[in-house]
Amino acid sequence: MSGGAAVAVLLSVLFAALTSPLWLARAVPVWDALDLSYPVTTYVSDALREGRFPMWDPYSGAGEPFHADPTRMVLNPVLLVLGRVLPDPFLTFVLVWLLHWWWGAMGMVWLSRRFGASAPGALLAAGSFALCGFFVSNAEHTSYIFVAGWLPWILGLADRAVARRSAASALLAAAALGVCALGGGYPPLVAFTGFAVALWLALRFVAFPEDVSASRRTLALWTGGTLAAMAIVLVVAWAPVLHAFLTAGSAVASRLSATSAEEAIWGQPFTLRAATSLWFPFATLFFMKTGVPMGADVSMTNAYMGFAAVPLAATWAWIAFRERRKAWLVAFAVVMVLVSLGGRGGVRIALHYLVPGLQYMRFNAGFRLFWLLPVCLAAGLGLGLVVERERARRVFLVAVLAWAALGVLAAAVLLLWLRASGVAIALGLPSLFLPVAFAAPAVAGCAALALRRPKLAGALLAVVSCADVAAGMYVNDATVWNRNTAPLRPYLAAHVRSDPGAGAPRRRYLESVTGTFNWHLLVKKPVLRTYTSFAHTELDGNLYRTRFAEVLCGPLRFWLAPGGEVPASRERALAELAAAGAGDPLPVFVEGSTSRAPRVVPGAYGAVEVEVYRPEEVVLRAVVPAPEGGVLASVERWAPGWKVLVDGRPAAPLRTNLHFRGVFLEPGPHRVVWRYEPELWWPLVGGSVATLALVTLAAAALALRARRRAAGN
Repeated sequence: MSGGAAVAVLLSVLFAALTSPLWLARAVPVWDALDLSYPVTTYVSDALREGRFPMWDPYSGAGEPFHADPTRMVLNPVLLVLGRVLPDPFLTFVLVWLLHWWWGAMGMVWLSRRFGASAPGALLAAGSFALCGFFVSNAEHTSYIFVAGWLPWILGLADRAVARRSAASALLAAAALGVCALGGGYPPLVAFTGFAVALWLALRFVAFPEDVSASRRTLALWTGGTLAAMAIVLVVAWAPVLHAFLTAGSAVASRLSATSAEEAIWGQPFTLRAATSLWFPFATLFFMKTGVPMGADVSMTNAYMGFAAVPLAATWAWIAFRERRKAWLVAFAVVMVLVSLGGRGGVRIALHYLVPGLQYMRFNAGFRLFWLLPVCLAAGLGLGLVVERERARRVFLVAVLAWAALGVLAAAVLLLWLRASGVAIALGLPSLFLPVAFAAPAVAGCAALALRRPKLAGALLAVVSCADVAAGMYVNDATVWNRNTAPLRPYLAAHVRSDPGAGAPRRRYLESVTGTFNWHLLVKKPVLRTYTSFAHTELDGNLYRTRFAEVLCGPLRFWLAPGGEVPASRERALAELAAAGAGDPLPVFVEGSTSRAPRVVPGAYGAVEVEVYRPEEVVLRAVVPAPEGGVLASVERWAPGWKVLVDGRPAAPLRTNLHFRGVFLEPGPHRVVWRYEPELWWPLVGGSVATLALVTLAAAALALRARRRAAGN
C-alpha cells in the first residue's frame, strides 16, 4: 500500500471514529443541520421512495417551488442514491453530510501528496484541514461543507491541468466544480471558488512561475484554457438550479434579491476576537455563551487548525522565500485573509462588483476556508522540510516558541479583558485553554526531538496534530451535535410519507406545530408561518397575519366563484383580502379580468371535490352552475410551472388574489388536473447531467491515451 493510500485509510478510520455518535444515532445534528437540512433531505428521500421527483412543497406556506432553492440538494448524486436505497431518512442525511466532509479530507491527502508532502505531512495537512474550525463551526451549514469537501479536488485538478498541460485534468476540475454546484454547494461560495481557482493559477503559473520547461506564454494559455473549460461546464451544469432559482423562485418570493452592498461587504467579517480561535478553539463558543459580541455568528468565528499548523506553515514559508520558491501560495493565503476581513481588508470591496454571486454573500468570515486550506497545505509541506533539513528544524523550533509566546500573550489579554468586562471566567475553564494546554508542550517536545531524531519527531508530530484537532472538535462539539437525542425521537416516530393517492389535503396550521424550522416536512403537516427561502412580504408580512389566515387554514382549499374582478390597486386588493375571514364572501381578483362578479362564501356556489392531492399533482371534480360558469379559485400558491387541464384539454392558468392559482370553467361538470411541470427544468437537467458525464468520460479517455503514450515511450 502506498503512503498516500495508507494515510487515506488511517484518516478515514479516525474520521469514522470521531463522527460515530452521529452515524450510530447517539447524537443529533444541531441548529441549521437539524432544523433545515435534515427535513429537506428527508423530503427528497420520501419523494424518491414514493416514485416522484421533489419539485413542489405543499407543506410550507401555501406551497412553494421546492426545487428552486439551490441548497436543497435535489440533484445531489449522493442523496439521490442513498435517499432511494436507505429506508432510514436520518441515516441518509447523516451519511450525505459526513461523506462530503470526508471527501474534503481525502482531497487534502491527494492535494498535499501532489505537492510533494511526505506521508506524515499529508496526514498532518489533511487532518488539520478536515477538522479545522471551518468544518467544525460550520458543520450545521451543509451547503458550506459541500463546497469545502470539493475545494481541494477543484484546486488540485486545475493546478495539475496547467502544471502538466493535461486536458484530462482540466476537464476533471471542471466536472468537480460542476458537481459541487449542482449538488447543493452554497452558491456564493461556489462562485467564489471560481475566483479562487483563477487567482491560484494566475499566481502560480503567471505571476510567480516555477516551471522552466514551459514558457510563461504557454502557462498563461493553459491557465486561460483551464478556466474557460471550468466556466463553461459550470454554467451548463448549474443551469437547472440557477434557472429555477431565478424564475420559479423569484416569481413567488421577495427575498431572493441580492443583499445591500453595505451588508455584503461589511457583514460578519473574521474579527480580531475570532482570531483568538487560532490558539483556543473554545473561545468563540465561550464568547457566545457569556454574551460577548463577536461581530459575527458563532459559526463564522472558529479558525483552529491545531497548534502545530501555523509554525509549520511559517517554517515552510521562510525556507521557500529564502530559496525564492512558492511565493504564490503565501500571496494566495494573504489575499484570502484580506477577503475574510470584509470591507476592512479592502479586497472584498472590489470583489463585490467583480465576482457574480458575491452580492448574495453577507458572511465574509466564511471566506476563511480559502486561507485555511493553503495554511494546512503549507504545514504538511513544512513537516517534510523539518524532517529533511537541519535549518528547517531550527526555524521550526523558533517558530513554535514564538507561536507559544503569542498564545500566552493572547491568553493574558483575553483573561484581562474578560475580567474587566465582568464575565465569569471560571465558566469557561478548563475548556477555554484546551486542547492547546496539552498540544503546545507536545509540539514543542517534537520540535526539540527533531534536532536529534527528525523522522521519529515527524511521525509523532503528525499524530499529535491529528489528536490536537480531534480534541478541538470535541471541545467545540456543541457546534456539531447534541448528545441528547430524546427530543428527536417523537418526530422520528411521527415521520410520515405523502400518500400518493391522497384525497383532500391535510389541515393547514398557522404556526409550526413541530417547534423547529422545517420539521413540518418530516411529519407532513402544512404550516403557514415557517422558515422558507420563498417568503413574500405581502404573504408573510400581511395576509398570514390578518383575518385572511382563517381562509388559508380553512377546510376549503378550492372553491367556485361566479367570476373574477379587477382590483382598484394592489394595495386595495391586499386590504380587502386582509379584511376577509372564514364565512365572509371572498373577492376573487384575477389579473386581466374585464368584469366584476358577485362575491360568494367559499362552498356556496357550485361544488368542488378533491379527488387526488399530491405535491406535484392535484385532481379536482367541479360542477359549475349553469349558465354563468365561473372561476375555480384556491388558496394554493401560484408559480409559473403550474399547468392545468380541464377535461383533458390544456387551459390557461389564472393568477388569483395576487398569489394563488385558479382557472376559468364553463358551466357543467369538469375534471380539472393541475400539474407542476416547469418547462425548462428537465431539458436543463438532461443537459447538465449529460455534460458532466461526457466531460468525465472524455477526461478518462484522454488520461488513458496519455498513459498509453507514456508506456509506449
